[in-house]
Amino acid sequence: MRRLDRQEHEAEEKAYRKYGGNTADPRYQERQRKIDEKYDHKRQKVERNTGKEHREYHRDRHGW
Repeated sequence: MRRLDRQEHEAEEKAYRKYGGNTADPRYQERQRKIDEKYDHKRQKVERNTGKEHREYHRDRHGW
């Protein structure tokens, strides 16, 4: 998760610089929304893939 946190922070900084620090700019706000959605989705995937249910599914299905 640290890597995702770092990547999200870097994307936010890039957007901030691109729009000159103007957080009221609608394009900045839209970009920030997309960044939030992207990294929320990635975190859900990580949690799902490392979750106990996921491991049990593969153990039962593949005999691991």
